[in-house]
Amino acid sequence: MAVTELIDRTGKLDLVYDESFNWILKYKDETGVMSKSIVNMRAAVREIADLLLKSSMDINSNAADIEQIVERVYQDSMKVPEG
Repeated sequence: MAVTELIDRTGKLDLVYDESFNWILKYKDETGVMSKSIVNMRAAVREIADLLLKSSMDINSNAADIEQIVERVYQDSMKVPEG
């Protein structure tokens, strides 16, 4: 059954959008309602994963900037004469 396969994929964190499941969304019974909820959940998790990836990239970039600033401050502090 397609719903079970969709749930299994979700459980394995395979969140790639697959339009081959769209036909199950046409059902108006409980299976269709559950399927729509699963599809919506998968989209939300994909969005969260994308935001986490972007945040991670931003953090890495900021860390690299801070590293450069610290290195410049250190180099400048080595030039200051004692006394």
